Amino acid sequence: MAIEDEFSDENVRGYVKACFDIAESLVERSKKNNFNTLLIPSRGAVPFFIGSMYVLQCLSNDYEDHHELLGRINIPKLIREYVLPADVVPVVESDKKKVNILLCPFTADINMQPFAQDAGLEEKISVDEFVNDSRRYWTKVVHALAEGKKGRAKDPYLQFYLYLLKNVENRFELACEYENAERVDGMVMIDTVISGRASTTILDGFKEEKILPYSLLVIDNNGKNLKEPYSAKIRTGESCGNIKRIYVPRIFTEDRGASLEGVVGIVYPSLIFYANGIELKKEPFFPVGAGSWYHLPKNDLHEKAFKTFCEMLKSAINIECSDYSECLDKSNEEKKMAESRKKLIDILKSNKLLVSNHTPAFLKLRLPVQRIYETSSHVVHICFSQEISRNVVNEFKRKFEQDR
Repeated sequence: MAIEDEFSDENVRGYVKACFDIAESLVERSKKNNFNTLLIPSRGAVPFFIGSMYVLQCLSNDYEDHHELLGRINIPKLIREYVLPADVVPVVESDKKKVNILLCPFTADINMQPFAQDAGLEEKISVDEFVNDSRRYWTKVVHALAEGKKGRAKDPYLQFYLYLLKNVENRFELACEYENAERVDGMVMIDTVISGRASTTILDGFKEEKILPYSLLVIDNNGKNLKEPYSAKIRTGESCGNIKRIYVPRIFTEDRGASLEGVVGIVYPSLIFYANGIELKKEPFFPVGAGSWYHLPKNDLHEKAFKTFCEMLKSAINIECSDYSECLDKSNEEKKMAESRKKLIDILKSNKLLVSNHTPAFLKLRLPVQRIYETSSHVVHICFSQEISRNVVNEFKRKFEQDR
């Protein structure tokens, strides 16, 4: 599909409608005061979250419920300062119960083959197994965050993620945010859906951990790409009141990289492989995931594209909001949307930003990298040598067992 067709009026309207549906669902859940955490588990959910924030902000002057929720939303620094446009950052009203935005990089588009070939391990690696295990790993991380701080300190899954942030990525501030995050007490999840496999695997993992989020699932191609048994699981979840299906004609941001998702997905195949099944205090460490999200550096072409996308999305949302608010000039917003859409398409095409060749030169890793490669869905894979990977895993094991 040509990029101009991707951003057709019909597709943009469908995308905007999904943002409205998410915002209205959050308002309804907020009225019941039964959740304090909004989980963003996928890169594809980030722009829909931003769109829903635009909707809440746009309607907050005319609707008290929207204003009340907007004043409760507490956004972590990674999104607040580096991804979310400056004109949509809410001010948290301190006397109200917060709704904390929880980013968890469930990104599981893991291509282990190049790493396996380099290491001579092709016969020992099952790609599907590592993909499913990675998602299950992150459900355990969320489970740890649902515990108090004392329980988190003893949880190997969360501690492995924190160790990676500190000792591989040198991101102590982000690790501190997770360490001090409020306990999860009721959760809503926004996720995007193509076949349904990823979301249902995540929800199955949550069920094992006795976590039951209310899930807002944005479903691509009006559900035509859903596959069984995932579609049946989603229908069952909806009939039980735990899932809301939100259909769109085209999720044009899905798996298109940081230019349209706002964050870069990173995974570490060598760390996943060598950590898988190690013993921690005589218990096997399994399943294993290793990855994170990075924001884009200022003035990067991808950051410029994402800002332009957000401008287009905001104008498209304002067009719809103009029916409810006298403060908005519909014709002016239509003009701004057309201009930003044209600008976005020009940036993406002239710089070939949707081609998978983005090497994240801005990463400040503490270890020498053996190989970097990227999948078609723009997930950057970073591999370390066997010696370094084993050293990282062994040092984590030593520290975890010593501290506990």
